[in-house]
This record gives sequence, structure tokens and C-alpha cells, in this order.
Amino acid sequence: GINNVEAGAAMADYLFNAGAKKITVLIRPHAPLSHQNRARGAQLVRTGKGRSSNLCVLEAEPDNLSAIRRHLKTFRPNAFLCGNDAIAAHLRQTLEKLKVRVPEDVMLAGFDDISIAPLMLPPLTTMHLPCEGIAEAVFNRLLSRIANPMLPSAEVHLDAALVERDSGRRRRQ
Repeated sequence: GINNVEAGAAMADYLFNAGAKKITVLIRPHAPLSHQNRARGAQLVRTGKGRSSNLCVLEAEPDNLSAIRRHLKTFRPNAFLCGNDAIAAHLRQTLEKLKVRVPEDVMLAGFDDISIAPLMLPPLTTMHLPCEGIAEAVFNRLLSRIANPMLPSAEVHLDAALVERDSGRRRRQ
């Protein structure tokens, strides 16, 4: 896979450098470990650069209108970093219902670079996961373990690439 902590840190750092003042990391309740690690990475950026009050993690469904509305009023983020692109797509629809514009009011970013990411309006800033490379690494490791069953298990991390699109760019009003 990828190092999700590093990827979360890289995306949060990107959003701060793109002009975000307050970032909300949105993950679903009972989120998978990969999403939790992305949130941890974003929190490392926050604490490492003295931005302690400028990033929070919100555990909510992205289509929970009342939770998102309440969060917008209390924390007032100008960027959302979602656990994955599907969550970002759902959140985009919720923001539209709340008359919150992307990226004019809030920047939006996700992870995975799924096929709908460039088709969203505006196109979604995301972290591209090298799925083919991951599959190849797993396959090669499996072949190695079949050839030598005594090989220890191993964790292999490939690089994820940031894909900058319009949802993660601040627009001048």
C-alpha cells in the first residue's frame, strides 16, 4: 500500500500552503485504519508547524446535513480533507445543499484518485494511489513467499502522488 500517515501529512501541508487557515479532516465513524492514519498524518502537520487550533478531525457521515452545518458554524473550516474520494463526493453534494461553494468558500481534497475525481465540479484534488504497483508488489511478494515459505512478512509502501485540481485551489473573489 502507501504510507497513509505520510500521505495525510502531505495533503494537509498542501492545503495549508494553498491558503487553508482551518482544515477539517472528515472521516466516517468506525473508519478503516487507512483513513484514521491519514487523519493522524494531518494532525502531525498541525502540531509540527504550530497550527494546533487550525485542524480538527470530524467523525461524521458526509451526507449528514445537520452535522456538517453545525461543524461549519462552530469550527468554520475553509478546507476539508476527506478520508477518500467517495466521501469527498458525498460531502460536495452536502456542501452544495448548504450553499457552500467549492473552492471559493472551502477547499476540498480526497484520497485514491478514483475515476470520478476529475469529473466532479470542480475537479477533485486528491492523492493518487498506485494501484497497479501495489498489486504487482503484492503478487511478487506472494511468489517469493511461495518459493521460500520462511520469508518473514513485510510491509511495502509505494509513493502516492498528489494530484492538484481545482477543488484544492483558492480562488480570488
